[in-house]
Amino acid sequence: SPSDLACALAFRVRHDTWTLPDRATLTAPDGNERSLPVHWDGEDGRVVGLHADTAYTLTLELGATDGDPEPPILEATATTGALPADLPPLAVTTHDTASAAGGITVFPVARWNPFADAGWGYLIAVDAEGEVVWYWDASVLTLAFHVESDDDGVPWVYTSDFVSTAVAVSPFTGEVRRLDATTAGIDTVHHEVRPMPGGGLAVMSTELRQVGGFDGESLNIVGDRLIEVSWDGSVTTCTRDSTLAN
Repeated sequence: SPSDLACALAFRVRHDTWTLPDRATLTAPDGNERSLPVHWDGEDGRVVGLHADTAYTLTLELGATDGDPEPPILEATATTGALPADLPPLAVTTHDTASAAGGITVFPVARWNPFADAGWGYLIAVDAEGEVVWYWDASVLTLAFHVESDDDGVPWVYTSDFVSTAVAVSPFTGEVRRLDATTAGIDTVHHEVRPMPGGGLAVMSTELRQVGGFDGESLNIVGDRLIEVSWDGSVTTCTRDSTLAN
């Protein structure tokens, strides 16, 4: 998976009659307990949002169907992996609970060497303690992002792969979806990517056009256009060039 399971645990539960729980209890060595949602794919479960390089006790309370005996409570111990060696250390210097919302904070991390390194980048999520609870190694500079849940309630992180690709990453499943600008027949995809009703995407793309200047000269102007496109590259609407619309 793209998160390398550094902040997640994957497990399998073999059962015949029990129902699988929606949440799991994770207990850290210091006794801190957290209840987190479980993403199931058949008998394979995945819990995301843990601290890296930490030994957790995983507790699952299976559910019984009508007429079944008391279901078991399963426990297992596992250690999450380490964070990437090139991910910079993070520390919380100020945390104002009066003005901060609960939950996690997601942001991109870029490297300056001495300018922005287009071949390096991460998206990370941290909790209130400043601990990384999810990351995705983009391996390129990511300029912006957007988080939104799909119709099944599974959150996706949308971003642009520098200026060439729209990307959607699922922290729960590890799935990554990509749409190259060349597939859609557009110049670039940059900054924010937004999901649209019906499964398409709203993206920003650059365009080169000529405008008249002084004394009849022509000037080359690079601007932006807003485009709605499907994952197969079919452009449905475009704010500038009507020839792109289907």
